[in-house]
Amino acid sequence: MKKSLIALAALAAVGAASAQSSVTLYGIADISAGVVEREGYADVKDSAGNITSYGNQRSTGFNKANLQQSRVGIKGSEDLGNGLKAVFNYEHGFNSANGAFAGGEARRAVVGLQGGFGSVLLGRDKLPLYRLAEDTSADSISDFSTTNLQGAKRTNGVHYAGNFGGVGISAAAGYDREDYPTAGGHDQQKTTYGLGLSYATGPFMVGIAGEQDQVEKTPANGVKTKDVTSYGIGGTYDFTAAKVFANYMVSDNDLKNSKDKEANLGVKVPFGAASLVAEVGYNDGDNYDGIDYNVGANYAFSKRTDAYVRAARVNSFDYDAGNDAETTKYAVGLRHKF
Repeated sequence: MKKSLIALAALAAVGAASAQSSVTLYGIADISAGVVEREGYADVKDSAGNITSYGNQRSTGFNKANLQQSRVGIKGSEDLGNGLKAVFNYEHGFNSANGAFAGGEARRAVVGLQGGFGSVLLGRDKLPLYRLAEDTSADSISDFSTTNLQGAKRTNGVHYAGNFGGVGISAAAGYDREDYPTAGGHDQQKTTYGLGLSYATGPFMVGIAGEQDQVEKTPANGVKTKDVTSYGIGGTYDFTAAKVFANYMVSDNDLKNSKDKEANLGVKVPFGAASLVAEVGYNDGDNYDGIDYNVGANYAFSKRTDAYVRAARVNSFDYDAGNDAETTKYAVGLRHKF
């Protein structure tokens, strides 16, 4: 991994020497100390009845909950003339407490074209609904945020984004198919579609977005193993003395014949180098409801470095059957952007 980082730095240095292209190495290092406690959740068991994961847990230490995932990325562009650019961005998350890089797929991995029409990117990127959730949540999508219904978040496919006089348009389409020609093989096809529309003027912004995420397996008559439709609406208004955030999210699971809904309201209040944040969310499903909250403060040492403290209760479920479940989080952290 050290070799990879050295290579990224070398690429950034080479890109900086070019007049018509640029390469930037960037990242976020966010480290925290805190406690996360889960109560009221059922244990997860395998087919033999053995417990594979305990429902009730208490974790204490570093990076149990963070304001942002630590990450390192490289991005760049090349001027192709006539207002057209070739662009790319590759970004991976890592654990700032031990330096281990997150396994699996990248946070972002795209290459494409950008111009007056907007941008068309190929690869892995955020879906419009996830971007709306980020933009209309007072704590963005931190580990403490009350916005839990975020959709599929990302997909590998084609992504479009453009802004025309304050009107933002975004769309994404992901497709992945695996075919196994051997007898008894189970082919699998995954499709994801997303669409978003927003409008911003002065201190005001409002947006809507939706997506459909499906997985089908054959040859069992094209049986769907996942079919979730999610959508939401949200907005912000900056009063200067305080900025208000609000959203309403819905997740409709056709296979489980269930629908989850949530409404969130938050505010950010600046006080010089310090700022306060507060959120409250209401969860509502077919057999539960619940109230989430998140309160905290930040202190900025500079434009790139700040400290934070948070206390939150998320995924709060008061089930109709009488049992309750919730996750509480407390943390103090330090974040540096480079």
